[in-house]
Order: sequence, then structure tokens, then C-alpha cells
Amino acid sequence: ELKVKSLVNYLTQDLNFDQLTRLEKFVQLMIERKMRGEEFKKMVARRYEDGGVGVTEALAAVMAEKITRILEHAEDVRRYRRRFENNVFFDSEEELINRLTSYVLEEYSGEMRPAQMRRLKEIVRERISGLLRKEEFLAKLDAPLEEGGAGLRRQTAQNITNYFEKIIIQGIEAHGAGH
Repeated sequence: ELKVKSLVNYLTQDLNFDQLTRLEKFVQLMIERKMRGEEFKKMVARRYEDGGVGVTEALAAVMAEKITRILEHAEDVRRYRRRFENNVFFDSEEELINRLTSYVLEEYSGEMRPAQMRRLKEIVRERISGLLRKEEFLAKLDAPLEEGGAGLRRQTAQNITNYFEKIIIQGIEAHGAGH
């Protein structure tokens, strides 16, 4: 349920209670892989009286795209965590870290120096391995390079942390792997 609420809160704050309840049901179906993005978009855009949520097609498309992207990213976290917890190291680990780092960078619009990029990859690796908690991840993103951080501005670090946590929450196995 936390997974559903987390995504729903991320997507909208302008709907009434009944609309939110219905939206949560559709998000749950997406998380459970019982509904695909295109079907989600149609159902969310459908009039409330006809079984939908009643948002514009444009907003429904944005919601579907964001949920789909987060769930795809979460699959990488799940795959990495499963291998890490079982001490199974793999050839594509670096590729997976690069992909997860690129997801984080989707939320970042500034210039990043090579040293910051290396540090960011290290911090992402530590977070998805369960070696850093959310607060520690944020602190490391915010800390200067000289102190072992990524040297990002506080608000940028906060935005990246919030986005990455959505991915991590969805990527944690149902039994609750060391979050």
C-alpha cells in the first residue's frame, strides 16, 4: 500500500477523495503488472461516471509515462539488490549502475563535472545496495566533493533523493529487502 500511495502522491494533489481512491486502484494494477500504460492512460482519462478518474488525456498520459518509467527503473534496482544480497556479482553490474545513475540524472538539469559523476555513481551504488539510508544518500549528494559527497546544491540533492526513493520503494522485494 505504501508503494501505491507513494506513486499516487507523486502524480497528483488536485483530485478529490473519490478520484484519488479510484486512481490508487489503477496504480495498484500497474504495480502488479495487471495493467499496461496504454490501458492505464485510457482508464484514468475516462469520465469518472464511466469508471475512470476524469482527468485530461494530457495528464493521464503524463501519469502513465511516469509510472511506467519508475516501474522500469525499479526493475533494475530489484535485479541489483537480488544479486547483491546473494553475493552474485555479474558482468553487467557497471552497466546497471550507469543506468540507475542516468535515471537520477533525469531529475538533474545542471552541469556535472567528471569527479561529481564518479562520486554520484558510488553514492547510487551504496544506496541501492542498502548500505546507505535515504537520509545518508541525501547528505552525501549534498556534501562537498572534498568531504566525500557529490557536491550538489541542497534542493537538487533533495529532488534527486525524492525521485530515487520512488524507484527504490518500487524496487524492494515484497519481503522487504534491507531498505
